[in-house]
Amino acid sequence: MSKELKTGIFAVISIALGYFGFKYLKGLDLFSSANDYYMLYDNVEGLKRSNMVMFNGVAVGRVEDVKALIKPNLVLVRINVKRDIPLTSNSLGVLYDESLLGGKAIRIELQTGGKVLADQDTLKGTKEISLATLLKERALPVVQNADSLIITLNKVVGKFKNTGANLDKMMLTANETIGKTGNAINETVTENRANLKQLSANIQTLTADLIITQKQLPALLGKFNTLGDSLNSLRIGTMLNKVDKSVEALQGILKGINQGQGTLGQLAKNDSLYRTLNQTMSDLDKLFIDLKLQPKRYVHFSLFGKKDKDLKKE
Repeated sequence: MSKELKTGIFAVISIALGYFGFKYLKGLDLFSSANDYYMLYDNVEGLKRSNMVMFNGVAVGRVEDVKALIKPNLVLVRINVKRDIPLTSNSLGVLYDESLLGGKAIRIELQTGGKVLADQDTLKGTKEISLATLLKERALPVVQNADSLIITLNKVVGKFKNTGANLDKMMLTANETIGKTGNAINETVTENRANLKQLSANIQTLTADLIITQKQLPALLGKFNTLGDSLNSLRIGTMLNKVDKSVEALQGILKGINQGQGTLGQLAKNDSLYRTLNQTMSDLDKLFIDLKLQPKRYVHFSLFGKKDKDLKKE
């Protein structure tokens, strides 16, 4: 056997081993028979040849071919599935995301009813909403709202562009004001330092005087106690007795007046004097009126000395 023949045989064996080894690594039974089925999708983004065909989490086949059909604007997918999987016309080939990192696979969902599919028949193809699509649908409104929020924040920030400069100016003004205030306080303290010293000295003198006064208070309180004793020694009781007697005598006089005793009592109780005086005043009033109206009746004055009879005639 030539060297070239040996090399060719070795290459064929290597290719066969590689092919069957690849199928083995894919989880396919090397010696089981399988059927090919066709499915139509509008989009199979991420689906490639040799991707897995799963049934209840078990690999039962793989994708043999993915071909774009231009005229009907669809994608034709051919899969190879074990013959012991009883596919019917109502069964589905669901295209789904194999993992979060990407990659597609087809999941077989058996349905009751319908005729049993044979090799080269068409299986209904459908798609499951992918996680990326779901996240995109959910995230799109959030992103739009975020864009609106960013625009609003930009407007707000734009309105506050000059705020930093204004704050800097305000801080500089505040620092200058504080500095001026501190200088003014220092000058005031310096100018009034002598007055403060004098005030402190006066306070000390006042404190000393208060201490002396405090020492003199016991003697002063003793004098007050002596004065109280002297007042207690006065005959205040005798004086009060005399006042009581005077009040009793005055009450007796008032009682006699109320009873009509004496001159004041008669004036207070008997009204005859009042009536007599009132009548006298009335007569005097009439007399004065008559005297004013007819004075000749009461007064006679003549230079020639008229006789009394003339007066009578009149």
